[in-house]
Amino acid sequence: MSKYRQTGAVTVLGKVVLATLAAAVLGIGLYSVQRFRPAGPAASVPQVQGVMEANPNEVPSTLANVAIRALPTTGVTSTVRGCKVNILTIPWNAVMGLMYANGGRETAAKSLMEQNGVHAVLARQDDYSKMQEAQLKFAQELQSNACPSNGAAFTIIMGDGFSAYAAGIGAEISKLNQAVEVIGAIGKSHGEDACMLPYEVAQNPQLAKGSLIGAVLRDGDYNICVAWAYQNSIPINPDEKTYDPGAMNFISTSSFEEADQGYIAGKCEDRPVVKNGKRQGLVSHVCQNGTATWTPGDVNVAKKKGGLQKVASSADFGNQMPAVIIGNRDFDAKHPELVQGLLKAAFAGADQVRASDDALLFAGGVSAKVYNEQSAAYWAKYFKGVVEQDKQGTDIHLGGSRVMDAADNAYYFGLSGGEDVYKSVYTLFGDHYVKYYPTVLSSYPKYENVVNLSYVRTIVNDTGVTADSSEDKPVFAPDQKIERIVSRGNFTIEFDTGKATIKPESQPVLQELLQQLISTTLAVEVRGHTDSTGNPQKNVLLSLERAGAVKNYLMTNAPNSFDKNRIKISGLGSAVPVADNGTIEGRAKNRRVEIILGSGGS
Repeated sequence: MSKYRQTGAVTVLGKVVLATLAAAVLGIGLYSVQRFRPAGPAASVPQVQGVMEANPNEVPSTLANVAIRALPTTGVTSTVRGCKVNILTIPWNAVMGLMYANGGRETAAKSLMEQNGVHAVLARQDDYSKMQEAQLKFAQELQSNACPSNGAAFTIIMGDGFSAYAAGIGAEISKLNQAVEVIGAIGKSHGEDACMLPYEVAQNPQLAKGSLIGAVLRDGDYNICVAWAYQNSIPINPDEKTYDPGAMNFISTSSFEEADQGYIAGKCEDRPVVKNGKRQGLVSHVCQNGTATWTPGDVNVAKKKGGLQKVASSADFGNQMPAVIIGNRDFDAKHPELVQGLLKAAFAGADQVRASDDALLFAGGVSAKVYNEQSAAYWAKYFKGVVEQDKQGTDIHLGGSRVMDAADNAYYFGLSGGEDVYKSVYTLFGDHYVKYYPTVLSSYPKYENVVNLSYVRTIVNDTGVTADSSEDKPVFAPDQKIERIVSRGNFTIEFDTGKATIKPESQPVLQELLQQLISTTLAVEVRGHTDSTGNPQKNVLLSLERAGAVKNYLMTNAPNSFDKNRIKISGLGSAVPVADNGTIEGRAKNRRVEIILGSGGS
């Protein structure tokens, strides 16, 4: 029997449409991203049940100021009368709040999910294309059944890749007069997803030119590599079959385990040499020296070989990788109480996980059951993140995720005023895919057509929370200093001659820079530079004013992301040229703005 077989009037339609979608997915090779974790010992039943079932009525003892209303029991809910919904998620610590809220694979009695009138079944799915197929099966049955039991009502993925996900399913689901939509975010990666390169690259990012990185292309960890490269003014070679010694290069892999193993095993290839995309008539023998990965891939690389540091991670790009919940627009509209109940429960679960190690361990036990991998202690450990030595004796940051509640959503989606951070992230990487992979993704849906904030907005308004109470909103001290530099890049921004007025033709550069900086949660220093023409003292003042103009642009267009303490400015005049001031081209390069991103320490 076909795994896509359905009953009733939608059987034939289901086979045809799903076959079409599957062919499209496999044909273009973009949407079948697999978030495979290297296989590990699955948690034994006693390990998981020890967390799930011990003292089910006992309130954890380490709570801060968030009270648990009732701890879930081992029994499945029998009181919820609405639709039972299937939720597919990649195995990811960012969904810990949801795990706690549900209390098990299926909604547990006395759980937060039951209290909010939701009956959900959680399941692991590593492959985005299979998630799309499941949402399409759900959409097919929805045509004749108000509460579909097949497929998935909701999926959870990394939000920076949603533009590609939405484009991948959009054409087929629109034939059913339906659509998918993001309804909110329940967590985010905060360190575990990373771009890993040799130790020396962490000290001098320009040494990343000529690197060869194993990656699942167009996935979140690949996104970290390319965002970091952009902010260090390092070109990207998007062709995984050639090699550009002046750019960052990639080996395309089907999974993160494959990317990591390529580095561990010392994978090498013979590739045609290119410069700015043009073949040079040479062939170079190049070996993989980096990986774009996530936990426990970073653990495996560190323990089995070592030699790599996280040059950038989702702790640096703290806004890039939210755990977004994707629903069916038509189903959601008919069941708003269910959608809001799901979000309320997940947000309340996030508060529990934050407040109590016992609650975190409980959620880790649910994760171990849902993912059928590792133990409660394992998931709890890498949720928090740790520093461990790699095989070469160097300390490496491993793991790290966060959960998000209603206040965090108010901040992230700009519901308390200010810009919508997620809109910038969605657009940034959608534009990147279209620019570098136009034969794979020629366009993607408008943000407003695939992101529905009405459910989160209702919760935020009803509870009265604001972005100011978000634990996820970055806070910068007035005397913030950058001690650990993550990136340093030069950007040509045109000003009126002798003035600090930005020319209109610089708007595209500023807009991309704005989106790039919004995806990070790092401190920013803007340094202004001039050429050597004119009075040196006046040039110093002019360069400072131009740095200030860029700061004002960022703060005006994204006040939610750039408070005055986040951005420092300085003017260096013509003291630090990057080209020959004796030529027109050199002077043009020297008239620049330098953006430095970093944190207060290691």
